[in-house]
Amino acid sequence: MSRRWLAAGMVRAFALALVLGIGTVSARADGFFDHLTGSWAGSGSIMLNTGARERILCRATYAASGGGMSLRLDLKCASDGFKFELHSDLSSADGSITGVWSEGTRRVSGSVTGKGTYERVDLTAVSTTFSALLTVITRGNRQNVTIRSPGSEMQEVTFSMTRGAKR
Repeated sequence: MSRRWLAAGMVRAFALALVLGIGTVSARADGFFDHLTGSWAGSGSIMLNTGARERILCRATYAASGGGMSLRLDLKCASDGFKFELHSDLSSADGSITGVWSEGTRRVSGSVTGKGTYERVDLTAVSTTFSALLTVITRGNRQNVTIRSPGSEMQEVTFSMTRGAKR
């Protein structure tokens, strides 16, 4: 009798765990980049190597593929005196991120490496003439981005975006 009771209790406990945990499991069961998919827009500021700080408007489109383990990013930002267009193809495996990037207005490209979690991605973008550190923090439909490139024309860019916003 005790074995039957133990087996029945284990089955009930397992079923209860599935029912209670299904919302949590499904929320994170997507691929690494799936939660970014869509159009985002927002604003922030850019600090140039002259020391000038300007308001910047940004627009991004993320397209996940490969079961959410690959991501295509198209980001366009502009201030009164500065503009950049970043395109990147990334892939993730076990929290490690690799890929390539290009910047359309300056015709420069390179590689990307980094690490990430569901909410935070830290990347290093390099080329023969440029390097930058990027941090992207995503919580729901809100995203904060910081790009730092000491020694370049663009010293620091910080902006916040919202999914579905139009700019």
